[in-house]
Amino acid sequence: MSALLRAFADISIDQGSEHLAAPTSTTGYLLAARSQEFPLIIVTASSRRADELKDELDTYLGKGTVLELPPWETLPHEKLSPKSDTVAARIKVLSNLSNSQVIVTSVRALIQPIAPQDVALKTLQLGDEISMEELVAHLVLLGFTRTDLVERRGDFALRGGILDVFLPDQDHPVRIDFFGDEIEELAWFTVADQRTFDPVTGAITIYPCREILLTEQIKERARYLTRAFPEVAELTSKLAEGIYVDGMESLQGLLRNDLTSLVDLLPANFQIVLVDEPRINSRALDLVATNKEFLDASWSNAAHGADAPINLTAELSGGGYFTLEQLRDRANHWSSIDPYSSGFEEGATVSSLLPIPEYRGKSDGLVADLREWLTENYLLIFTAAGPGIVERYAKLFQQSGLPVRLLH
Repeated sequence: MSALLRAFADISIDQGSEHLAAPTSTTGYLLAARSQEFPLIIVTASSRRADELKDELDTYLGKGTVLELPPWETLPHEKLSPKSDTVAARIKVLSNLSNSQVIVTSVRALIQPIAPQDVALKTLQLGDEISMEELVAHLVLLGFTRTDLVERRGDFALRGGILDVFLPDQDHPVRIDFFGDEIEELAWFTVADQRTFDPVTGAITIYPCREILLTEQIKERARYLTRAFPEVAELTSKLAEGIYVDGMESLQGLLRNDLTSLVDLLPANFQIVLVDEPRINSRALDLVATNKEFLDASWSNAAHGADAPINLTAELSGGGYFTLEQLRDRANHWSSIDPYSSGFEEGATVSSLLPIPEYRGKSDGLVADLREWLTENYLLIFTAAGPGIVERYAKLFQQSGLPVRLLH
């Protein structure tokens, strides 16, 4: 627990309420305090708010404690594929749920269908024995692309006994030098000049570039779809041959019948907390509606008059977003922290925390209030989004004669 969180140890907040109303500035503290009792999935209305809240929680809980689950940049029925680094970041979090204490995500990621991972994660380190042929086959299965020169995440290249690969969760590609079946050297290299610059220390994990992997079962399903639905044969015929295609995720409702949700994957002791639930509800409705528009626009014309044993759009719809109502019914514990108490049928518990006035850049008013609160023996803690802002205000307070102690 950080010094900042310990400073609030004497504050008593009833966090057992289904709906807690508190000032926005206190959200990070309230969530950090609750995470000391239960592991949390914290849901925000946008990815930007998720980023901001993760930074706040890092201040209370320490760097590396809080994980962030990103959403796809694409809609489920949009004929585009999510970026490989996004996929890797998602799988990294999803594969570590049981060891996590706080995960921040957006409502878009919460309602996103998830394909169970069919292939175990593989790690590599210096001295490991693995044949290059086996490793290359594994990379191909995970959606990596063979190229002459590694330039982007998800690329790999072969030159004799050397394998270059750009892992989707790394900033630089790695060069793997084999001696027979033994990894004799592991080193990072730069894309610009293809020169190694630093040895790899410890083990590296190979995360997939795709969430739907072309296993034998999926390829067999793609062969069936090619025969049953000529409308999608342009995509499925390539998938049946083991070729990854941009936009293949739009067919996930056809390719898999075991799609699940983040809520279903959570350990039983996790609590789900929505930050500003009314806004999240509105955003979820917009996402579901927009995704349906993509489904109708992309496939409805193709489905009309198709001589197929099952309806195309009905099957595809199974790969769309979940509704919040569906997820709420599946959750063990579902609550919210909101900046206001109105809008809930049973009302909300209002916290004892109160917001301070908005000074709008007028530092004289802030200094005067701080001086008054100090004379009343309040403990005053000033926090900001970055260390530069904190230091600037610390100088201002010192110049105004206020006692200041910086915590790093």
